[in-house]
Amino acid sequence: MTILVESMAKWPAATHIQNEGVGLFRRGSSGYERCLTRDVEAQKASIELGSRFRDCSKVIVLGIGGSAMGLRALVDALATPEQAQRLVLLDHLDRTALDYELASADPSALGLIVISRSGTTLEVLAWLRELLGQRHFTQVAAVTASPDSPLGRLASDKQWPTLSIPDDVGGRFSVFTPCGLLPAAALGLPVGELIEGAQQAQSDQAIQWATDLKDLLDGGHDRWLGFFYGRSLSGFAGWWLQLLSESLGKSDLPLFVAAAEGPRDQHSILQLLMEGADRQALMFTHWSKPAETPGSGPDLLGLGEFDLNAIERILFDANSQALSDRGRPVMRIRLEPTARSLAACMQNWMRATALLGAYLDIDPFDQPGVEAGKLIAKARLGLA
Repeated sequence: MTILVESMAKWPAATHIQNEGVGLFRRGSSGYERCLTRDVEAQKASIELGSRFRDCSKVIVLGIGGSAMGLRALVDALATPEQAQRLVLLDHLDRTALDYELASADPSALGLIVISRSGTTLEVLAWLRELLGQRHFTQVAAVTASPDSPLGRLASDKQWPTLSIPDDVGGRFSVFTPCGLLPAAALGLPVGELIEGAQQAQSDQAIQWATDLKDLLDGGHDRWLGFFYGRSLSGFAGWWLQLLSESLGKSDLPLFVAAAEGPRDQHSILQLLMEGADRQALMFTHWSKPAETPGSGPDLLGLGEFDLNAIERILFDANSQALSDRGRPVMRIRLEPTARSLAACMQNWMRATALLGAYLDIDPFDQPGVEAGKLIAKARLGLA
């Protein structure tokens, strides 16, 4: 398991760990931390139940927000093409997209996993009405924290196997609960390695990130950008963005968080980062795949032995270095492309986010702004 972190220009020195942060972490670990060693039976149940989906041609997962983004991060980074093609993640409301994904699937071998903490999630239950009205599923499972809810009661009536979401783990922190582990196991991802990686994550790294980001925020760097190199990190980027934005975007804090994908977005926003206002804290992350044999087509530029992975790594280095040379605060994170490294990085970002909430006197585990929008939507649907 390798996570290499390099701090560059304007990033606080590595010794700048506040004693307060160490104490907060040791005293105040939350459910996302405790579940790794406390909920062993739930982990085993997720693996066992997931194995029942192995013969499904497609596994449809109903979930949105924190119930979907963690899974997407795992699948984008770790799934084989065959595993990824089996997943239909309905974190949208586009029936045409569903029809397209199921066009070539065996209709007699469909699996369904429904995830909703409250058991009343609007998008999830709207999809459930559509799916149960027109398709048959050979395997169905539900994940909820609310057995006495519309979803919980339906699961009980239909005798669907059901796993529980821990009461003390919020959606965006729930990737290592049945929310993420069950569908990951259903697709055949290495769930055991994910749990091990999260358990073995070095907490000092998270304390360092939280302390340094607070220091940068205090100095006026209130625009945090995660720049993720490697298409495998697309899902991770979305998960990271939700984690920080929904956890810390409160109390009129002058903070804005964004995510970009390299090398694509270096052609759209690098100019702004280089010569715009110096307000960004930049976190470059690379999924460091090993070199491969270059293509056998005409070598028009004289690239020689530099394959696509090597070119991506060089662009990661070059663009982060250019920003550093400009005096922008830059940190580089290199991830070994393994389940353990990915899980450790995700665990440490959850830790860092929780610590930042403590530093800023913000509750990182609620989302009142999101709830306000839900109430308005339900009122317009006559559900309030």
